[in-house]
Amino acid sequence: MRRFFALFAAVVLVTTVAGAAVAQPSFPDFIPFDRTQGQFPEGVAVDKVGNVYVSIDDLGQVWKFTPDGERSVLADFESLGGLGLAVDATGDVYLARGFPFQGVWRIHQDGTRELVPGTNAIAMPNALAFDKQGNLYISETFSLDNPVAYDCPGSGGGILPEYGDGGVWVVPKGGEAELWLRSDLLTGLCEFPIPFPIGANGIAYRHGAIFVANTEKAIVVQIPVLGGGDAGTPEVLAQVTGFDPDFGPPGLDGMALDVHGNIYVPVINQSRIVKIASDGSTVETVATLADGLDFPASLAFGTGKGERQSLFVTNFSLGPPIFAGPGLVKLDMGVPGMPLP
Repeated sequence: MRRFFALFAAVVLVTTVAGAAVAQPSFPDFIPFDRTQGQFPEGVAVDKVGNVYVSIDDLGQVWKFTPDGERSVLADFESLGGLGLAVDATGDVYLARGFPFQGVWRIHQDGTRELVPGTNAIAMPNALAFDKQGNLYISETFSLDNPVAYDCPGSGGGILPEYGDGGVWVVPKGGEAELWLRSDLLTGLCEFPIPFPIGANGIAYRHGAIFVANTEKAIVVQIPVLGGGDAGTPEVLAQVTGFDPDFGPPGLDGMALDVHGNIYVPVINQSRIVKIASDGSTVETVATLADGLDFPASLAFGTGKGERQSLFVTNFSLGPPIFAGPGLVKLDMGVPGMPLP
C-alpha cells in the first residue's frame, strides 16, 4: 500500500510538472509603445494561431506579437503609411497604405511582400476584410472621381481641395482590385481638423453583407452582397450619437464582430468602444478611458487558446500624453469573436 501511494504521488508530481511546462502563455493586458519614437499604432489583426499584428502608421512598419506578447518586425516599408490589416487563410498579412504610397500589400511570414494587383488605383485604402470565399474588401475613405470642393478645417489658407465619394473595392480571390460601390453614405464631411473628408473606414463581412463604419458621419452602413457578387443598396444600420463637451463628436474607426454578429466599433474622439446589436437596434458603450483606452483606432478578436473572448485594441493616442498612451490593449468582452474565414 505504501508503494502504491508513493507511486501515485510520483505520477501526480510528474503530471503537474508536465502540465506547467506546457501551460499556455498569456498575452499581456497592455503593451505600451514609445510616442517619442513615432510608435503610433493604427491597424490590428489576429491570425488563426493567435499571433497579433499591428501597423505603425508613422513608421510604415508591421509588428508581429506572438501569443505571449513577444514582438518582432514583420515588415518595414521605411516610409509613412500603415493603416488597416487583415490575415488570409494561409497566414499572409495584408496592409493598406494611404496617400501618397496608396495600395494594399500582401506580406508573407518571411517578410517578403508584393502589391495586390490594382490596389494602387484606390485613392485612400483604409480597412480590409475577407469573406468566406477569400475575396478581399477594401474601404476607400475618399476618392478622386467626380470631386466636389470641401472647405476642410485642416487645409489652411482658405484652400478648397476637391475629393469624391468614399466607397468599397473588392479583390476577387486571385484577381485584381475593382470598384465595388461608391455612396454618399460612405463619404465624409470634412469637419475634423484633417485636410480631407474621412468617410469609409472600418469594414467587416458577415452572412452575405458588408458592414462599413463612416468616421465623420458616425454611422455603420450595411451593404448586401448580391448573388453575382455585386453590391446591393446600402442602408444605415446604426448611428452613434453623443457630443462630448470635452472631446467633441464621436468619430468611428475600425470594426470587429462577435459570434452573435454584434458589431464593435471604437469611438475615437471619446476614447470608448460601442457594441452595436446585429440588427442595429441598440448601441451600448462597453469600454472607456477607465479601461485604458486612448483614442482607440482599430480592434480585432483573439483566436488563441484562452483569448477568444479578448478584444485587441490599438491606442493611437492622438492628443496630449495624459492618458494611457499609445500601445496595444487587451479587453475581455465575455463573448468570443466571429471565427476567421
